[in-house]
Amino acid sequence: MTENLFEKLKNYSNSDIYPFCMPGHKRRFAPEGIANPYDIDITEVEGFDDLQKCEGILGEIQSDLCKIYGCGDVFISVNGSSAGNLAAIISLPEGGRILAASNCHRSVFNAAKINKRELVLIDPEELPFNLKGEISAQKAEEYFKRYDDIRALIVTSPTYEGFVSDISALSETAHKYGALLIVDEAHGAHLPFCRGRYFPESALYKGADIVIESLHKTLPSLNQTSLVLVPDDKNLAAKVKESLNMVMTTSPSYLLMASAQNACVWAYSNQEDFYEYEKRLKKLRNNLSALQKIRPVDKSTCTDYNISGFDPGKLILAPDPEKTSLTGEKLFYILLENYALQLEKYEETFVLAMTSVMDTDEGFERLENALFEIDSRL
Repeated sequence: MTENLFEKLKNYSNSDIYPFCMPGHKRRFAPEGIANPYDIDITEVEGFDDLQKCEGILGEIQSDLCKIYGCGDVFISVNGSSAGNLAAIISLPEGGRILAASNCHRSVFNAAKINKRELVLIDPEELPFNLKGEISAQKAEEYFKRYDDIRALIVTSPTYEGFVSDISALSETAHKYGALLIVDEAHGAHLPFCRGRYFPESALYKGADIVIESLHKTLPSLNQTSLVLVPDDKNLAAKVKESLNMVMTTSPSYLLMASAQNACVWAYSNQEDFYEYEKRLKKLRNNLSALQKIRPVDKSTCTDYNISGFDPGKLILAPDPEKTSLTGEKLFYILLENYALQLEKYEETFVLAMTSVMDTDEGFERLENALFEIDSRL
């Protein structure tokens, strides 16, 4: 028989591997008193509401989330941000085109295919190391002028690697031509709680019409937990809710919904933890700037390019091709196999380490020491 997955998960949890990858809870966050998940895994029994209707506790939780985010309507998704993107596109007026960033998540392309919607693709700015940057409002307007039936613009901001578009400018442009702006902020669920200090401000407060957040990526929430937020349009919110019910399971996990609530309430109530996270990141980035052959990439290292913003929680580490033959893939596996550091992904020219508010000083120190040791040997 195949190896037991529970046992494999337990062994992995007991290993020395440190996660610089999703999920954002970094395997070290759990509500007090929760030990056996089977004890609290239920269906829609009396007193626990129905996510399809939300007339009891689930409706009250979503009302609380509206207050936390300062948002008109907030909907929980237990099918990840993929369901959020699907619902957002289904909720659009019939007919017409959708202008979409070419680096959107696959769920956007799936949604267009399912709904027989024509996508017009707009490319993000090209950056060093084959990275993709922002979608510029100027370029977007060129498409709106070319096509008079664009119903919505959808962009990913921050991108997987952390680059942020000028959402205010994109919102103004989309609304000028009677279109909605949908922002897949799956990789920026922490931004509403960082208050725009060291981090960019969330699209939720920059004029977007629909914002999709993956709580599990950068907040202490279980995988598959996401939110769909509609800031101030009740008619649109009703359509989004109807669309979510079409694409999401009718047997949602109460464990996941409880995790989503817990993560948001925790983030709202623990601002000091985000200040500390910011301080640790600043220190780490400052220290890593002394590396000689592996370059940390961010907005400051791309000064010759148009970059509106950058999420410093995404650590892009690029071997300098003028100083070493090391590839992103090799660096990824050196860190995993020699230092027990699991990064999020690699490309030929860089690796990506994802951080979150739940990272520890010890984790940051392990990554820093490993990188300097590798750098010294190149």
